[in-house]
Amino acid sequence: MPITDITPFTGEPTQQASGQWRGSAQYTFDDGRKVNRRITADTVGEWANKMSDIVPEIEVQVQETDAGEGVSADVEITTNKQASIKQRAVAYLRAAMAEDDPYTAFLLLDRFNTFRLAQGWNLNQVEAGLASAGLEAEEWDTMLNAYQYLSNAGRVTAMQAVQDINQNWGDR
Repeated sequence: MPITDITPFTGEPTQQASGQWRGSAQYTFDDGRKVNRRITADTVGEWANKMSDIVPEIEVQVQETDAGEGVSADVEITTNKQASIKQRAVAYLRAAMAEDDPYTAFLLLDRFNTFRLAQGWNLNQVEAGLASAGLEAEEWDTMLNAYQYLSNAGRVTAMQAVQDINQNWGDR
C-alpha cells in the first residue's frame, strides 16, 4: 500500500456538543507526501474505523491527481508518482477531450495511440485494457470517435498548416 502511516492529530478526536466525535488524521505515503483528512463519527470507535476505512479513497484521489499531473503532448505516457501507466493513459485521453485546440487534442491522442500500440492493443481492446484505470465504455466511445475524426490524414495536414500559419503570423 502506498500509505505507510496514519497518525491522528494530537488530542483528537474530540467529542462535539452534538455528541459526535470529530478529528483529523494525517496519511503519509511511501514517497513522503502527507494528506490530512477530517473525520466525523458517532462514536470514538467508529471514528477510529473510519480513519482506516478511508485509506482506499485517499489513495485513489492521490493517484488521480498524480495521473493528470504533467500531461503534455510533448511527453510520453509514463507512470507518475502513485499513478500507474494505465491511469496516466486515461488522463491523456481525458485531457485530449478537454482540449480546445484540435491539433493539441490530436497530439495528445497520438501520444495515447503510441502507448496503445506498445501494449499490443487494437482499438477494440482499449476499453477492457483501461477499465481498471477508470475508463468507462461510453467515455471510450466518445474518445474513439474524436480520435478517428481528428486522425484523418487530411485533417492532420490541415491542422498542421493552421499551426504553421499561426506561428508565422505571430513571428511577423
